[in-house]
Amino acid sequence: MTFRKDLDKIEEERRSLLLLTNEERNAIVWAGRLRGKSFEEIHYFLITNYSSQLPKDYSLKDVQKDLSSALNKLQPAYLETAAELVQIEAHRFDVMLNSIWDKVTSGDVKAVDAALSISRERRKMLGLDEPDKIQVDWKVTLAQLIQSGDITPADIVRDFGEEVLTEVNYKLLELNK
Repeated sequence: MTFRKDLDKIEEERRSLLLLTNEERNAIVWAGRLRGKSFEEIHYFLITNYSSQLPKDYSLKDVQKDLSSALNKLQPAYLETAAELVQIEAHRFDVMLNSIWDKVTSGDVKAVDAALSISRERRKMLGLDEPDKIQVDWKVTLAQLIQSGDITPADIVRDFGEEVLTEVNYKLLELNK
């Protein structure tokens, strides 16, 4: 019986030597979010590709914690405000639309459908389809204040703490999907 325990201990030590560092996990999670991946998709990617290198029982909550940790490590000067994210997305929509515009104007039905889809996503991002919708959610309110430039992420950290900024960042990501 002690031989089995010794083997288990050796195996556990071997696995612990191969674990991804917190920084490596944070970088993978951050890269996934930058590519627009959901927490579930990032978790699946990590479990599929790094299962033996993850802490035991690595969960969706751990993915969220890793993202929070990655965001906290970014220098405030490099944090993008929601308005900047909207500009980036708007530019992406422009690039997509420009790439198919000749086909749209020549009447290609698939290109027209794609253009309408791009337009629909842009309207959704900008809130043009529901301009009168009122959301009474403090995270949405803070996200809108960031988007308008009335406050900065640093203001939120100073007044409410980093946990609130993390929640507002999640809300910004949701609003910009």
